[in-house]
Amino acid sequence: MVATHAVHAFAFGALGITIVQLAIDDLRLGAAGLGMLETALAVGGVAGGIVALGRAANHSVARSIRLGAVLFAGPLCAAAILVSPAAALCGLALAGIGNVLLDVAVYTHVQETTVETVIARTIAALRSVAVAVAAAALTLIRPPAPHTTPLPTPAALATDP
Repeated sequence: MVATHAVHAFAFGALGITIVQLAIDDLRLGAAGLGMLETALAVGGVAGGIVALGRAANHSVARSIRLGAVLFAGPLCAAAILVSPAAALCGLALAGIGNVLLDVAVYTHVQETTVETVIARTIAALRSVAVAVAAAALTLIRPPAPHTTPLPTPAALATDP
């Protein structure tokens, strides 16, 4: 379970870099397009919370992990092949749903299978691994070599027309 969550955290951390590159370089949407893509991911996350609530009573954790993984990875692969704003928006929204399903399923599994006296420490350790792996992804993932446009700073994004 820790390895599954670590892989998911790495992919989500890498997604933070990939979204910027997709919006700025590949789709040429600028800062407003970057905001649109980030919003699609966030809206998908909210929808994922609703889906996770609906699945909580009726479905197994393993099924939720499988569905979350497919919803997280599948649309991102499709968006990478079909490089268009519509594919990116739909892919990121579905990835947001999958991201939340994976998180909820993993933490539910930990709570169900861990001895009550160590649940807090176990969740803290799992969360620490996830944060460390996501941070590693942010530092290890770099744009491809022929990167022609410098990645924007937060100040530049705020002033971009």
